[in-house]
Amino acid sequence: MRTNNSGGSSANFQRFFHPVVPSRAAARKPAACALAATPQTRKRPPRLRRTRSNAEKYRTAKRHIHNRYQSSAFLFRVFYKPDGPGLTEQKLVERNRSLQPVSAVYLHPLLVEKRVSASGTHELKYANAIALDDLPQKKNWQSETTLFINGKKSISGATIIRFDGWEKETIASCSYKVWAINSRLELTGLPPIIFEQYYSPELRVVLRSVRLGPSNRPLSEVRFDRFHIGWGN
Repeated sequence: MRTNNSGGSSANFQRFFHPVVPSRAAARKPAACALAATPQTRKRPPRLRRTRSNAEKYRTAKRHIHNRYQSSAFLFRVFYKPDGPGLTEQKLVERNRSLQPVSAVYLHPLLVEKRVSASGTHELKYANAIALDDLPQKKNWQSETTLFINGKKSISGATIIRFDGWEKETIASCSYKVWAINSRLELTGLPPIIFEQYYSPELRVVLRSVRLGPSNRPLSEVRFDRFHIGWGN
């Protein structure tokens, strides 16, 4: 993938900011809980909400997702470091059958500001003040958003983050209360980038992230297999 200084293609932006390849991560754990767990050998599909009216659709989608994830998952390692109200991220991502370093800066664990790789630098600038720690109370946050590619203004749009309730995520023998979040980035001329995220306010990390299509169909998922304390190997 390549990105040029004049703004880059829609496909490049979508792929760079939010990889759609199903994958899993082993991360550094910022709080105490259980011993590290052994990584699983195959991908677990995203959860689907089932109702009486869509029971058959649920079964079909579940089979499809399970089969696709079982054959296409891979493992990578990601490192998070707290940085004030936000955090920094470093990871290796598979591109063209090779591992490439990618770094990112988050203004809040739910809100990326910048990603840097060999392909270039993508930045999102937000017009509104970043106030997400009280999202369970106010339910929604949104802001006008502008994309910069390699320092040059590209396109504008809006970011909308919605709190959908409290849930629980389990990693190895540890369980965490998480916010269920719907995150939506709408930029002029591009399809919306939609994620269903499960954020632990205790750890200040998103523990699971599901990429959704325009019809809210799951496309890919990133989840943790295990945590480690500190920054050692």
